[in-house]
Amino acid sequence: MKRIKLLTTAAVIIAALSSNTVFAQDNNTLDIDAVIDSAIESSYTVKSKDIVVQQAENNYKSAMENAPKVNDQINNTPLLTDNKKFELIKSRDNGPAEAKYSIYQSKNAKEVAKNEVKLSIYSQYTVLMDAKDVLDTEQKRLDNSEAEYKKAKLQLETGMITQNDLKAKEYAYYSQLAAFNKAKRQYEIETMNLNKLIGAPIETRYTTLLKDKITEDPYIRRYDSYLEDALKNRAEMLNASEYVNLMDFEFKTVKAFYPDTRDAEYKIGKYYVDSAKNTLETGKINISLEVNALYNDLQNKSKKLKSVKDSADYAKQDYDKALQKYKLGLISKIEADSKLITLQNAQNSVKALQRDIWIAQIKLGYACEIGASSTSLGQ
Repeated sequence: MKRIKLLTTAAVIIAALSSNTVFAQDNNTLDIDAVIDSAIESSYTVKSKDIVVQQAENNYKSAMENAPKVNDQINNTPLLTDNKKFELIKSRDNGPAEAKYSIYQSKNAKEVAKNEVKLSIYSQYTVLMDAKDVLDTEQKRLDNSEAEYKKAKLQLETGMITQNDLKAKEYAYYSQLAAFNKAKRQYEIETMNLNKLIGAPIETRYTTLLKDKITEDPYIRRYDSYLEDALKNRAEMLNASEYVNLMDFEFKTVKAFYPDTRDAEYKIGKYYVDSAKNTLETGKINISLEVNALYNDLQNKSKKLKSVKDSADYAKQDYDKALQKYKLGLISKIEADSKLITLQNAQNSVKALQRDIWIAQIKLGYACEIGASSTSLGQ
């Protein structure tokens, strides 16, 4: 008896724990915001960046441990030539500085990778939501077509239509069945694609997608404010600016030993400083072009929203009239459902555009923060 009670208690505990999981077994509800953080941290791309950061930190530690040894060599080696002393000081000072820069650059790269993964997941989630809307509409089309086909069978029996008329309804039904199966398969493919990104079992299916990602009324700031943020926050700018500082630091040592601007070492050191500054300026141009493209994309999509909403409003009015006629017995349910399908199509178009706007805002936001993959942002 005690063993039965223990087993029962264990079952209750397991059930309670299972109810709190993201992929609950009772209704398989997907909360994309609840899984995204763990998906990012478990991403191969992000983990690979962690390895690079660790390697950079190890290199910095080694450089710092080696610096006192080089310093002792400088102080305790008699008759050092200026050239040899210059090389030793570069080794002592530049090694730790370059390793520290590598840590900084690698950590920024990790943040960019995290945004890239997040953007990929959210983008695929909106694709899945679009596919779900299409599937729901195709299901209604199929139901309507099936009702038409069944009605035609009855009409044939009563002599109201010909055999050819029935064949036409039958063909329409099976064509719609094929369209439904195609939409179902596409939804399954998009589900699998999302599962890959979030690290869920590939065969996982969801009865409920908990949250939609839409922007109903987009707020767009001035372009200059977006660009200002991007030039201040982007990893490319942070890294390039820090690299200029690194080259300036290393050039100070060069100038201390080779102050003559005609010396080869001076010219080489100056070249590296100038090259770093040019990279910084080029980065500003590239980022301004990217932000401009993303800003225009967001604006263009937002401008389309009103006309798409107007079409949906018109379809709603048309359906309301049809529904009223159906209630009065003036048209059949099949005819009213046909108007409902048209309305749902129009509403799907609104939601699809609102999702596109939401993603466009996400892309622009990342472009003005530390960034994400430029290839992802430009898609």
